[in-house]
Amino acid sequence: MSNYTLIHDISNWQGYLSKYWQLFKDKGCKAIIIKATEGLAYYNYWKETAPIVKEQGFLLGSYHYYRQHIQNAEGQWVTCNQKKQAENYYNWIVKCGVKPNLPPALDVEPGNNPYGISSDGVESCLNYIEQLFGRTPMIYSNPSTLKSIAKDSWKKYPLWLAHYVDEKNIIIPKPWDKWTIWQFSDKITYTPPNSTAKKPIDHNWFNGSVEDLYRFCELGEQEVEKYIKTKPNMPADFLRFRNRPLLYSGDTLAVGRNVKMKVVGGKVKTDIEYWEVELDGYRGFVSANKDYTEVI
Repeated sequence: MSNYTLIHDISNWQGYLSKYWQLFKDKGCKAIIIKATEGLAYYNYWKETAPIVKEQGFLLGSYHYYRQHIQNAEGQWVTCNQKKQAENYYNWIVKCGVKPNLPPALDVEPGNNPYGISSDGVESCLNYIEQLFGRTPMIYSNPSTLKSIAKDSWKKYPLWLAHYVDEKNIIIPKPWDKWTIWQFSDKITYTPPNSTAKKPIDHNWFNGSVEDLYRFCELGEQEVEKYIKTKPNMPADFLRFRNRPLLYSGDTLAVGRNVKMKVVGGKVKTDIEYWEVELDGYRGFVSANKDYTEVI
């Protein structure tokens, strides 16, 4: 996956993540997309978490969960006004005062839309979001939903595709011919040091390098070039001692600073470069990325 860049998306379901930010960095995550609003409702989770994400050095993204219908005060299901949804999304982002880097995103899925999803309704919401934010929004959905509602004119919206399959089995629905972001799992878990907790975090690939991601965020070419030259260092507080040279290998151990490991093999390149090392009589693998290993 050397041509892709890791992104996580989170919502209030993930809760408190202070013990997880370094784990995200350790795995190579560069951006985090947070749920901000749904229908005509907004989430304090965005207000509380968005500034922390930026302080931690991640690129920041947001998304709005589209509602075709909502219940009124009498409990009746009524159409949820698309313009008001877009205004709710935009106004909450502005009110909270933290500007996202990634384009806005519209989450379109059947979960909270039991009475179906209208193509015209989604398109109207996308149009309003684009007008308010001044940026072309992404559309998040799965192949089956998009197959039933997508229009040819939607090709201009970058596709954030949710499809939990191997890369060779990805189905890209028309009118798109590629995905911009691919959510490939919602089951991969993180476990903080000295803990048995396993918290599942949505995993996504951005279709491009870190530099491509910066350009997608419209940071400006000078900022992109500055990043390429400086390659900001995010030193780890610990390294993962893995039983296999893979980011997602199980049975890993967190190794803190100043712990000495003997390199017993050359560099091994799978998803990233690793050294084969020996620690307390055990053999395993740690990242050979100089941004991490030079500070251990």
